Amino acid sequence: MNEQLPHMRFTPKQRLFIEAYLVHKNATKAAIAAGFSERSANNQGTRLMANDAIRAEIEARLAATFDRYAVTSDRIVRELVLIAFGNIGDFILVQDDGSLAVDFGTAAREQLASLKSVEIDERTIESAAPGVRRIKISMSDKRQALMDLAKLRRMLPADRLAHSGSIEHVVPEEHKIDIESMAPQEREQLRELLLMAPAAKAD
Repeated sequence: MNEQLPHMRFTPKQRLFIEAYLVHKNATKAAIAAGFSERSANNQGTRLMANDAIRAEIEARLAATFDRYAVTSDRIVRELVLIAFGNIGDFILVQDDGSLAVDFGTAAREQLASLKSVEIDERTIESAAPGVRRIKISMSDKRQALMDLAKLRRMLPADRLAHSGSIEHVVPEEHKIDIESMAPQEREQLRELLLMAPAAKAD
């Protein structure tokens, strides 16, 4: 029994959609690239992504790419750590006159991972010694890297909420009420207050 080749399972438009999705990571853009009109692209993209065979093919292709370039969770976290905890002091040299100069001489490869860009200005700088170049360095977004790491570790309050359809409100200890120790009259007053309070609306 001859097995059907994987690429024969899809129509020409479906194959174009798969290729485009791997580039854009957006179903609507992929549908437009596959030849669907902009007016129908959103619906067509949703329909195509609902196709189990198409979705499985996309996931398999992405997994193969990650494997080929050794994209692992460990490497991703490591790079985020290098960016999040990088320090501009690793690339600055305090000279004898107190001025600062960019110096990569002692920077390790891991430290260089925190750099976003290095710009070298070859133009002549007035009042500078001959041959002096202006070097500008830019660090990667530390805050974003820290936030990404915090999300991965579920350190943010929103990341710790249970996705059960309800949110548990944690009341500080000093704001808690010991109902059992209340007098009957106090309990009745509390009940009336609760009945008067507006009901919380679900999002």
